[in-house]
Amino acid sequence: MIVIISMKKQILFSLCLFALVCGAVSCGNIFKPSTSVGEQIVNDVDPNLTDINRNVKPFSDSLMCMGSSMRDVNDTFPPGYQWNPAYVVAGMFPGLVTGSRGDAITYLEFRPLSLRTDATIHNNLRTAFIDSAVFQVRRLRINTRSSVNGSPVKITIGACPVLRDSSSLLLRFSDTIPFSGFLLTKTTVMGSWLVNTDSAGGDDTIFRFKLDSSVYAVKIKNAMKDTILPSDTGGFALCLAPDTVSAGLARFMNINGDNSSPKITVYYHGGASNTTGDSLALWRDHATCTVFEPDSAVATLSPVSSWETIRRAIYKIDVSSLANFMDTAAPDNKKYVVVQKADVSIPISQSMSDMRLDSINVRYKLLDTLATNQNDFNTYQNFWLKDSIGISPLSDTSYVIPLASMLQPLVVNHKSKTVYLYLWINGQNSPTGYGPPFTQIAWKPDSKLKLIAIVTNPR
Repeated sequence: MIVIISMKKQILFSLCLFALVCGAVSCGNIFKPSTSVGEQIVNDVDPNLTDINRNVKPFSDSLMCMGSSMRDVNDTFPPGYQWNPAYVVAGMFPGLVTGSRGDAITYLEFRPLSLRTDATIHNNLRTAFIDSAVFQVRRLRINTRSSVNGSPVKITIGACPVLRDSSSLLLRFSDTIPFSGFLLTKTTVMGSWLVNTDSAGGDDTIFRFKLDSSVYAVKIKNAMKDTILPSDTGGFALCLAPDTVSAGLARFMNINGDNSSPKITVYYHGGASNTTGDSLALWRDHATCTVFEPDSAVATLSPVSSWETIRRAIYKIDVSSLANFMDTAAPDNKKYVVVQKADVSIPISQSMSDMRLDSINVRYKLLDTLATNQNDFNTYQNFWLKDSIGISPLSDTSYVIPLASMLQPLVVNHKSKTVYLYLWINGQNSPTGYGPPFTQIAWKPDSKLKLIAIVTNPR
């Protein structure tokens, strides 16, 4: 009985459902659109707009270029030095191409007039006999590879002129005042040290040099006079510089207020009747270092990037083939107006640094005119490359860098047919925390660069 009732209910439900569907069909097609707007939109679409072959075009070409390098654009780039950095550098960085060698010179200024601020010291020295003055610095031990075949570097100690300007007797340095290469290279060499440039030399070593008492004892003594005359120089300078034939870099400590900072120890005794010896420290007033290129004109002929001398590699690139392609490759006499993608392959010869680096951070910028001041490089992009020191010159290595966002305003908006690609190294590649290493990259001076691009949006 229960089964019969259930079957009747199923039959009744099926009849009702069939009647409902028949009624809907009699009223029209339930799947027919209620409006023709959508159908009209589809019918009005230009089939050309959905044709990827008409709206997107690939471009590939080897562009003519000329490689060179540039330093000190209109003298607005200060040389690579810092005001009282935690360390100072002296020596010679050999470089990768002819002319790219960098000579690092450390400038140390001492002011014996500062000893007058302590009344006791002033009175003692005013009447005392000065026996000797010993110059002292502490080597900074760091993992480097700047020495040649592991040999130490020869660093000279010399007297150099006090740097001064027209408004004051002694020049207080700031980061905007560059060194005078002429003054710093006119150093009277007094002696030299052999300094180990790697960590193999054990603990940090103190280097000492006894100054000529007939010169420096008199300078200190004159500063203690009751009346200081203009002829009684209140300051003098010592320079640490590379020997002419010794390649390598030596770093020395220069932390403000630290016992490892450069100093001169003055040894003296009270007088003929008082032979008890005593000593005091004359700390360096300030220290700076800079790097010179002995033959910058030769280095300019090669595309080389150098952090220590702020040298930027430049590729002058002819992009007229890309510009012409965008003007003529689109259908219906239209022009492509968007550089969607553009990658250029930059070949490299070799890179090196005097510290052990896994990679080197490279900055780059594209301009359609030669740079005129450092503000031209306030914005940039960057990429990383491997430090290849110790490896033979690279035969087939290139780095692909994207240029689309930089090419777009130059080629499309400015209608430029020539652009300048600048490649340089920033000063933040240090693996040790002791400041940036000396770093150079020699790019290949190829006559052509490979560019692969995609252009879109014909108008």
